[in-house]
Amino acid sequence: DSARSGAFVVLDEDLRSVSPDVDPDYEGPLYLHIFDESITTEAVPRTAFCGVLGAGTAALLLIIAAMLLHGRRRLSSDEDISEILDLPFIASMPRPVSGRSKNAPGIYRAVGDLIDDACAAPPRVVSITSNHIATLQARVAVGAACGLALVETDPVVIVDLDVRIRGLTRQLGMNRRLGIVDVSLGHATLDQVVRQLPRSRIPRAFRKLTADDRDRVSVVPVGGRKLLRDKGTTIDETAISNIIAELATTSVVVVNLPSVPGPLPVREVLLQSDAVLLAVLDGWTEIDAALTTVDALEAAVPNRVGYLLVDQ
Repeated sequence: DSARSGAFVVLDEDLRSVSPDVDPDYEGPLYLHIFDESITTEAVPRTAFCGVLGAGTAALLLIIAAMLLHGRRRLSSDEDISEILDLPFIASMPRPVSGRSKNAPGIYRAVGDLIDDACAAPPRVVSITSNHIATLQARVAVGAACGLALVETDPVVIVDLDVRIRGLTRQLGMNRRLGIVDVSLGHATLDQVVRQLPRSRIPRAFRKLTADDRDRVSVVPVGGRKLLRDKGTTIDETAISNIIAELATTSVVVVNLPSVPGPLPVREVLLQSDAVLLAVLDGWTEIDAALTTVDALEAAVPNRVGYLLVDQ
């Protein structure tokens, strides 16, 4: 039908038309004589070429991303961080890695001693925050809590307030458990949400720290997993602060804060903190972001803010 209507024309090698002139009224069959030498065209994926091209593109994108990241000024231990941030140095700890456990008791006991010495009185509430290292911050909070457990006589409770990322709660396998949000909304009691630190879910170095005092370090997860999905649910800052104050009567409380300023108002929690530590990852934490956080913290609790250096 297309041949009859002239919609296409069959050409030979010399671009001469070989389609016969067909009368529009002719309804008989049409015949096309094929050349004696048949030509077959095959399309085969060029695996090697595509692989090399993909690898080269990925490497180029990685280089561009690295250049963009390193284009921002970052804090380094080679410089005077205290002068840049205008904050006192409180303590330093190695980056918590599962296989790194050499001399862990001595290192984290020193961290606990330094945090204790930085406070005017024996600390009851220590808060920790950071910039864009929420997962690492959760482990830093556990390390600080284990260090304080080695030097303080009271038990230590870690409270996770990072309602958005929930890094500590996820790492400890408590994402589906009730937590401090449920207590603040009246859906659970405090005794129901305080749980023992699961040693199987923490780095090996921390297991050594808690080997002798397994019952002295406990955790309060975020909780409220279903409640926080409801856009009408609001978290009462005063209720959260009262819960932490109740825990602080019998324990040393280490609070894993969200980013400041962030999704959860934490001014009242900061006001009752004896020390507020900004976790700084050596060579990674951006100076501009850190200065923004420092300004917010100093405005809320002046003279109680310091930085904790995490070595790579």
